[in-house]
Amino acid sequence: MRWITASWLLLAYTVTAAAQAQDHRFRMAGQAGFTYGLDDSPPYGFLRGGSFSARVEKRWWVGLEFIDIDLFGPYESYDQKAWMLTPVFEYNFRESRRFQPYVAFGVGLTQFRSYLEEDLIRDPDDPDNPDKFIFTYAWDREHVINVAGGFGARLYLTSRLYVAPEARLGLSPPVRVSVALGYSF
Repeated sequence: MRWITASWLLLAYTVTAAAQAQDHRFRMAGQAGFTYGLDDSPPYGFLRGGSFSARVEKRWWVGLEFIDIDLFGPYESYDQKAWMLTPVFEYNFRESRRFQPYVAFGVGLTQFRSYLEEDLIRDPDDPDNPDKFIFTYAWDREHVINVAGGFGARLYLTSRLYVAPEARLGLSPPVRVSVALGYSF
C-alpha cells in the first residue's frame, strides 16, 4: 500500500516539476467590466468572473472563462442576470515579458435569468381578508450562443502578476469591455 502512495506522490511531483520548468505555461485571472447590448431590456450590465488558460504553442493559448452579469438599464422592471461560459482562443503578438498585445476569440453558452411576476395568490399572513393578494415570482431561464472577438494587452506588474484591459465585439453581447487581474505560473 505504501508503494501506491509513493508512486502517486512521485507522479504528482513529476507533473508539478514539469509545469514549473515551463515558465508561464498557465494563467488564472479575475475579470470585471461592462457590457452593452446583451439583452434589449435592460441593455447594460456589469460583469465579473474568472478564467483559466494554458499555452498550447509558442503564441497560442486556449482557455475557459466564466462571466456572471448583472443587467440594468432604463427599462428595468424586474431582476435580470446572465452568465456566460466560453472557451477562448488567444494569439499573442509578442513574447515580451512586460507587454503582450493579443487577439482573443470565443464561442460559448449564455444563460439569461429573469425574476418575473408569476401569479397572484392569497396573502398567507392575512387569512381574514379574502380580497388581499400578493404576487409570486419565479426565475425564467433562456439559453443563447455567444460569439465574440477582440483585442487586449497584458501588462506585467511583476514577473507573474499582470493586468489586462480588453475590448470585444460580437453577436451576444455586441460590446464588452473588461479588465483582468491575473497570475501566470
